[in-house]
Amino acid sequence: AQLDRKTINATFRADILFTRDLSLQVYAQPYLTTGDYYNARELVSPASYDFATPSGIPDFDPADMSDYDFKYAAVNVNAVLRWEYRPGSTFYLVWKQGRDLWEDRASTAGFDGWLDATDLFDSEPENIILAKLTYWFSL
Repeated sequence: AQLDRKTINATFRADILFTRDLSLQVYAQPYLTTGDYYNARELVSPASYDFATPSGIPDFDPADMSDYDFKYAAVNVNAVLRWEYRPGSTFYLVWKQGRDLWEDRASTAGFDGWLDATDLFDSEPENIILAKLTYWFSL
């Protein structure tokens, strides 16, 4: 089948310097894509690129190709707070959030197949918080 696919993605970065010793870095990457399958065909013979309508396949309904239509949405956000509490010694606090949503026509009631920014926030987020402390020992 042929696939009509639409995708929107972007990457956003920001650095905020509060003082020489304190900064915040933020990164966000939203991604939306949809796929619409149509024009199902079969190969006429192996090792060729000749296609024919799959009329010879028993119980094949080309309209069933729409059951494979899909929609995927994901967003990843990272934030890093950096504090240099003494020369050479730094404390990092990191927050990461990831969300993703996969839907297809066959398994999702009310599937619409539209790119919609609200899909980015319809799923349960996965949050991770990390801390790192470095200390400079002068010898």
